[in-house]
Amino acid sequence: MSAIKINFKKNSQLCNEHYCYFVPVNSPFHLSHKSWSPHTDICISNDCVNIISDLSGVAINDISITYNKNFFVISGYRKFPLSEGENIFYQKEISYGDFEKKLKLPFPVDTDTIEATLKNGILIIKARKLQKKEPVKIIIG
Repeated sequence: MSAIKINFKKNSQLCNEHYCYFVPVNSPFHLSHKSWSPHTDICISNDCVNIISDLSGVAINDISITYNKNFFVISGYRKFPLSEGENIFYQKEISYGDFEKKLKLPFPVDTDTIEATLKNGILIIKARKLQKKEPVKIIIG
């Protein structure tokens, strides 16, 4: 089994028009065994997929993205922003440490078109759907 490591690109005009779908919490898009899982949207158009993930406070070097057999896996680590030592929380809503998000797409993507950007804590992964090849009739001759 091989996986593809995705490199980040600065600007992309790959997918402009898209439709966004709500993914229920109990769907296969929320499979994870790490300590937390980032909120993620998946927007699909006729020929593209856009994955948008909230990774505020996560450094680009602490993010890993792989694609294999219709699955994207976004994983990494969010560091605690305060100095080490004893911290007593009055309120705690933000998760820190290891995270992982597994996303199963209903179709394969063209691995040569996968692009990822991180801006203002929002990760955007764009890819084109893999074009289905039409059946070809072969004439015996």
